[in-house]
Amino acid sequence: MDKIDKKEIRDIVYKKYNGRCAYCGCLLYRDNFTIDHIKSKMRHLKGLHGIDNIENYNPCCGSCNSSKASYTIEEFRKKLITDVTRLKRDSSKYRILERFGILSQVKYELLFYFEGGEYNG
Repeated sequence: MDKIDKKEIRDIVYKKYNGRCAYCGCLLYRDNFTIDHIKSKMRHLKGLHGIDNIENYNPCCGSCNSSKASYTIEEFRKKLITDVTRLKRDSSKYRILERFGILSQVKYELLFYFEGGEYNG
């Protein structure tokens, strides 16, 4: 089997979700997106590490990639839900924006874009 070069890999990964981030669904630019390891290569300490192959890659915006870090999909989902809970509890700015209707928490179930979630940006 012929080895695929990095440019071809990036093109395949970019097209995986029609040029959108697999997690939040925002539009990505071909020349400026990150590739997330679905199963992180950094989880070797727990014996759960992923490998470098196209099946383990997701197209990703920089914000989602840095937030997901080496979390599993389920850990990332829980982290985001926990972050909202903490913001609501600890941030007076969050609470005042919510009171004035500028900000609102509209859904409690978190679906990533690749799971059928929508982009709400």
